[in-house]
Amino acid sequence: MKLPRSISMLCVCSFASILFACKSSPQSTTESAAKGGRVGQASEDQESPQLKNFISQFVAMQSADDVAGLLNKIDQEYASYPMDLRYIAAQLVPLKGLRGIGHLVHDLAKQSKVADSILVSSLMATAAGINLFSPPPANGGSGTGAWLAIFDYLMLPYQGISKRFATVSELQAFLFNQLVASQALDTAINRLEGLTISSTTPIVWDNRLVYGANGFADSQDRFVTITDVEKNVALSGLHSIYHNTLVFLSFNNDDIVDASEKLGNKMGINIVFSRTPQGLSAMDRVEVVKKYPNLFAKLPNAAQYMPAAYNHLKAAVDNIATAWKSTKARGDHDVNDFQILNPSRLLPWQRINDASLSNIQAMVSGQPVRSAVTGETVTINIPAFYTNPPANLQAFMPTAFKPGDQSIMVAGMESRNFHYGEATQWDPAAYKPYAPDVNSPTDVARVLRVLGQVWGGWFATTPGVAIAFAI
Repeated sequence: MKLPRSISMLCVCSFASILFACKSSPQSTTESAAKGGRVGQASEDQESPQLKNFISQFVAMQSADDVAGLLNKIDQEYASYPMDLRYIAAQLVPLKGLRGIGHLVHDLAKQSKVADSILVSSLMATAAGINLFSPPPANGGSGTGAWLAIFDYLMLPYQGISKRFATVSELQAFLFNQLVASQALDTAINRLEGLTISSTTPIVWDNRLVYGANGFADSQDRFVTITDVEKNVALSGLHSIYHNTLVFLSFNNDDIVDASEKLGNKMGINIVFSRTPQGLSAMDRVEVVKKYPNLFAKLPNAAQYMPAAYNHLKAAVDNIATAWKSTKARGDHDVNDFQILNPSRLLPWQRINDASLSNIQAMVSGQPVRSAVTGETVTINIPAFYTNPPANLQAFMPTAFKPGDQSIMVAGMESRNFHYGEATQWDPAAYKPYAPDVNSPTDVARVLRVLGQVWGGWFATTPGVAIAFAI
């Protein structure tokens, strides 16, 4: 079963998400007091002089070079900063090594018109959104040029940039060098862990970082309180990024662009003169992927990366659990409308949140979970997937499919056969080490059904976990 919106608020998976989440508009102190809860004293008085100075520099950025200069500055001066500025700096500094990444992947993406179109369209929408919601002064707006400058920092080339990537292996090497070998993510995690932020010693986020120096005529809606809850969610996000990076580095993805192009062609994308687009069944997807025997093959470094990835996965879950435990401990007596993760918004979902986190922790430990519908149990041995990953993830793809034709006759009329190519069997030997309940070619279907009825069961079907390749 899927998580409710409240627990999704806790499951933030990147430091960028954490930063933008701070844009939530708090209610006024008058409204909070009327509810009888504790009033959050979030104001400019709580900002350190160094944070105020940083905000002035941040909102004044106009170019990618400005971003590079500020990132270098906050990295070098981090140790001298107070707590509020350290919280921001720790999460921004990992961007240092990613300058121009959008330019570097350009040729790689262009190998597939499908991938290139999706990427360019999403980036254009992002740029337009920044201009719309925080229009910089250069465009006649009242916002800040900082976010467009950061966009340019990540997307555009600069003097001395290396050549564009021709293969996914080159992208993998780049991410390893910039995020792992450089210890950028390790440093960010260690820095964030070292911050003594709590409900009694909170820090304040200033929304002028998002909307510019001219935003907010008064303090209402300008400030947000950050406590240990938000810090642990941010830590979970960094561990998630680290996990995803290491898993990506563990398997061969060099043919993924070409495979995505072939899948797009089957859907009629980028085809002018061809057979009628047929849509994609599980059988079609497997047929395309199997043409690339090295795609998703385990790389030599997986023996080192995958166990480390598991540690970060577990840390991500543990930090979310700690954040939720702190939220419950505060209860209704500590309602704070200036806190991002307001207990009053989360506690009504306590039973479901408890069940979801308990099941996720069980799966991360390789323990069984129970269907909320039928009472059946299944075990997903997630630790085994990381300590002994398969030789190729293609082993988890279906092996048999429903026969028949793409079209059927119903009441004398032709109709699409929506079950054509549907997966029916899988290789039990491939699944057994990670899903011990799989004993026959059809048992994977049962495992998927039960997981769909488990609070938090979605966790076992996320990318990086074996069962994700089942359908």
